[in-house]
Amino acid sequence: MRDLDPVARPSEAGYAEAAVRETGSPTIPDEPILREKARDAIRSGRLPSRRSDRMWGGPGMSASCAVCGEPVSRDQTGFELQFESDNAESPMDRHHLHVRCFAAWEFERISVSSAQ
Repeated sequence: MRDLDPVARPSEAGYAEAAVRETGSPTIPDEPILREKARDAIRSGRLPSRRSDRMWGGPGMSASCAVCGEPVSRDQTGFELQFESDNAESPMDRHHLHVRCFAAWEFERISVSSAQ
């Protein structure tokens, strides 16, 4: 995602709460499925279990979501997470996520780090 405003970071627990507020529902029907996919993305190394170094939000760019694999279309709001990399050729690893996929990843990321 380019030319987007940086997203203000709420508290650690605030990410999932913000996603729930966006849906207007205390529960998201596919939340258990998304959380399992997020756990798998962390376990397999597709997504880090640490907080991103940079985060941008805005309309999607048809990039594949790192959690569910579906494209984040232009009519959807998405996030681009950037993580500093040890790779000299690509100093930033970039991952695109849907808002609800981001909330699931954030919840699982916090769960993994607090369990360690």
